[in-house]
Amino acid sequence: MLNKTYTDDLTKIGDQFIEVYISNQNEILYNDKAKAFNSENSLGKFSIIPKHTNFRSIIYKKMSVIPLIGDKKNFIFTKGVLSFSENKLEVYIV
Repeated sequence: MLNKTYTDDLTKIGDQFIEVYISNQNEILYNDKAKAFNSENSLGKFSIIPKHTNFRSIIYKKMSVIPLIGDKKNFIFTKGVLSFSENKLEVYIV
């Protein structure tokens, strides 16, 4: 799914969700359910949606969370570490 984002057509996801936890050294920035997550790594832009394969990566520049309810949440940063397994996403901004 590299170099593509699939959050424009979220109707295919239905009522599924991922659990997203994002923090930096000082605070928790996001801790809630979401429809999708977007970011980029050394290979390009990517999206994580429910039932995505297990995935770990160093991420750069920006990320966004598409919550179940409400507007997209955007985050700007330098570098972070991402781990996704069993519909649970953890991001640590360093």
